[in-house]
Amino acid sequence: MTAEGRLDRLRKWVVLAVVVVGALTTLTMGGVYALIGIIGGTVAVVGRLLPVSKGSWRTVNIAVLVGCVLVGALGSFQVAVGLALVAWLQVHRSCTGRTPADDRVAILLALLQVLLACIQSISGLLAPLFAAFAVLVPIALVLSHLVESAPRALDPTIGKTPGLGGLWSIGPFTAVLTVVLFFGLPRIQVEGIPSRAAESGLGDKVKLGDLGSLKSNPALALRATVRDADGGLMTGPFYFRGTVFDHYTGDEWQSTLKGQSKRASVGRIDHPDAILQEIVLEPLQDGILVGLPGVVRMAFDDRRRPLHDPNGVWRRPDLSTRLSYVVWSIPRTVEDRPDPLRQAASRVEAVMLREEAWTMLPPNIDPRVGELAERIVTEAGVAGDPAAEALALQQWLRTEYAYTLVPEASEEAQPLSAFLFDTKRGHCEYFATALAVMLRTRGIPARVVGGFYGGEPNPFADWVLVRQSDAHAWVEAWTGGDVWTQYDATPAASAISGPSFFEALSDLAAARWQSLILDYSLETQVMALLDLGSVIRGAQLPAGGGTLTAVGLGLGGTVFGLVAFATGFIALGLGIRFRFGRRGKARVTRELLRARTLVRRRGWDIPEHLPPVEAADWLVDHVGPSAEPLRTLSWLHYEVRYGSADDRDKAAVAREARQALHKTLPKRRRG
Repeated sequence: MTAEGRLDRLRKWVVLAVVVVGALTTLTMGGVYALIGIIGGTVAVVGRLLPVSKGSWRTVNIAVLVGCVLVGALGSFQVAVGLALVAWLQVHRSCTGRTPADDRVAILLALLQVLLACIQSISGLLAPLFAAFAVLVPIALVLSHLVESAPRALDPTIGKTPGLGGLWSIGPFTAVLTVVLFFGLPRIQVEGIPSRAAESGLGDKVKLGDLGSLKSNPALALRATVRDADGGLMTGPFYFRGTVFDHYTGDEWQSTLKGQSKRASVGRIDHPDAILQEIVLEPLQDGILVGLPGVVRMAFDDRRRPLHDPNGVWRRPDLSTRLSYVVWSIPRTVEDRPDPLRQAASRVEAVMLREEAWTMLPPNIDPRVGELAERIVTEAGVAGDPAAEALALQQWLRTEYAYTLVPEASEEAQPLSAFLFDTKRGHCEYFATALAVMLRTRGIPARVVGGFYGGEPNPFADWVLVRQSDAHAWVEAWTGGDVWTQYDATPAASAISGPSFFEALSDLAAARWQSLILDYSLETQVMALLDLGSVIRGAQLPAGGGTLTAVGLGLGGTVFGLVAFATGFIALGLGIRFRFGRRGKARVTRELLRARTLVRRRGWDIPEHLPPVEAADWLVDHVGPSAEPLRTLSWLHYEVRYGSADDRDKAAVAREARQALHKTLPKRRRG
């Protein structure tokens, strides 16, 4: 196979790899997106490997276009329709196109698939696929250009090769320019495109049974790095407190005090018992924020102040995307809390307690619930002691009832009655509801807390990973003193195990991908500039280093990646050059090309249309006998390429002729 043939075959395989990567990115979106992408990608790949007759595509194309327009106009599946249209165009182009120009269209369509995946997906798998796409596309475009120019560029009469050796310089330069533009150009936020990083999980309302659906959802909820007051790393498991429900209707809990929210203080706090948490939180419903119990202060890169309500719930109503922030919590057992939040909360709590905000029950509550609570505390001999009553009720629920994600059907009208007196099986919000309601029947203020419990420590990083499946409900009760005490009536689950080796690496890659690429925005750029100004003025950055540190670490990692990328690209470019540039040409031909380059540098512009021997004759006519070595080289080239002469036998003669030309050929005098 000729060098041109090998180059064209390489082009086809690289473009095919680009098409495959574009199809694979749709897998990270899941659901119908993945189905459309994988079917379209499979057919496109088959179409490239097994050429299909063009036939008449007009009718089918019009039908597909009309169908996509109708579905997009009548439904709410615009993104899926767009992906389906891209997949169809990919199929059509793969089955009908074979030229480098068609390949560029296929690359563009694959780019659209990657962009859709970047909008819709937060999967860590997208990072290596994106990197593979970024590496393959420049190679595919360069190879397509070389194949198009091969008939002319590979002809030695032109005097130069198609630049295969320059492939290694194009890749790193393009990568460096891309990184500079990515971090330097202002980020424009695109509105109106739904994302799979949509609000999920906890909210201000929950029906009994709702949290059970989250238990089967392995999606990421948050990552948290937790350190004690001495800076030591803590690995959990943790209770991450989120929302609080104060009003019970009989089958649903509601958070009704958020209308009384106040702006809370932000910034650092120094306390010998404070627990520091650096959290990256996926958006939750109603802008809810999470932290370990006893939150007293939060800090955000954008310096905005969160809201804090009488239930102790922190929220950012403007939050609709992933958020990084720092939390300080002081355990409830610590009496000395210098932050004024504790004093203000106590005053508000006193008012709420007088108004019985946390002891109200629906009028139709099953009287058997109160009777059961009375019997339990009486048998335990702790009646009249709120703290002891709460512990007795908690222990009784833990030992007499069983945990299940699928509660059994019951003929009881109220779900709590069904749990307590019929099935005696349920998941966490059934146990939390039973404890809170029984405490309220005893006149003890109680509320249900919704959050997450658990955390998988990552051995390659400092954080624990918390999933949506870690959603949990427990109880806070006012059993004495001036603080709420936490109780968890749900039977203890099995020990939490860490992720596997590959899961931990995948999580690490996903976190770096999210922080450096997915979360990089105009706001990040502005805050990094503000942090830079603070450093110049000598001010201290926020805990965790601020946005400037995050961007700096990202740039450092990017530079390291670029060095590795450039090294790989250089090796690839040199390999291609060796395969197609050197081994693909005879030694005599290479000497002729070097001689023609020398002629141009000496100022003799041989007409490009002349074949090698006629070109040498033209030079001899204009220069004289000193150009005879070029004529010798040209005839040697013909003997090797079109005759029976052996290239290795003629290589020494060709080299001597080129060296003689170098010594004798004069420079052309202009004017």
